Amino acid sequence: GASIPDRSHPGRAVQADVSSTGPEGMRLVRGSPRRKALSGLDDALALEGPLAGTLKLSIPLQQGLPEVEVSARLKGNRLLLKQADLAATGLEGELRYHSRTGLSAEHLTARLLDESVVASISSQMHRGELAGVNVVLDGKVGVPALRPWTGPGVLNMVSGSTPYQASISIASSAAPVRLLLTSPLTGLQVNLPPPLGKTATETLPLRYQCSFGAGEQMARL
Repeated sequence: GASIPDRSHPGRAVQADVSSTGPEGMRLVRGSPRRKALSGLDDALALEGPLAGTLKLSIPLQQGLPEVEVSARLKGNRLLLKQADLAATGLEGELRYHSRTGLSAEHLTARLLDESVVASISSQMHRGELAGVNVVLDGKVGVPALRPWTGPGVLNMVSGSTPYQASISIASSAAPVRLLLTSPLTGLQVNLPPPLGKTATETLPLRYQCSFGAGEQMARL
C-alpha cells in the first residue's frame, strides 16, 4: 500500500511497499527523471530475480527533480556484469538507493566463480548527480573457475585456490567498467622447477587491473 503524509513544506511525499523483479526495476529506471544519471548502471549490470522493499518519493510542487529513496531486499538474486559476462548468484542482503547519495549496500553475500564472496557498494556523487558506483569484493577463487578466463594450457601446472580482493568501478556514463584485483596468491601451487615454481604456503603478491571492453590490462607481481 501507499501513504501520503501531510507535510507543511511545498511538495508531496509518497511511501509505498513494492514487489517487483530486477528487469522491471531497470525498466522503471529507464523511464524515470533520473535515467541519465543511472544509464551507466543499466548498461553495465543486469539484476535478475524478485525484489521486495519500500519506495519513498518526495515530489516538489515547483522546480526540481523528485527525491527518490528505495530499499530492496535481495533473496537469491543473480547479478550479471555484462561487459565481462560474469555473474554472481544467490545474492542476499539489502540494496539501497537515494537520489542524493546514490547506490549503497553493506555485507552482501553471493556465489562468484564457484566460491562464496562478500560485497559492499558505494557511490561517487558530483554536483548532486550520481557519477559512479564502486563494488568491493572479498572472496576466494580456485584454479578450475579461472580456466575459462585464461588461454589453453596456461594453468595446467597450477593447482589450489587463493583469496582475493577486487574493486569494480562503474561510471554513470558509457565508460568501460574498470577492475582492480589484488591477491597474495597464497594457496596456489605452481608445479614448475625453481625459480618458476611456487609452494601453496608462499606469498607472491599480485596486482591486476583492466578495463572491460577497452582492450587494456596490466598485471604486476
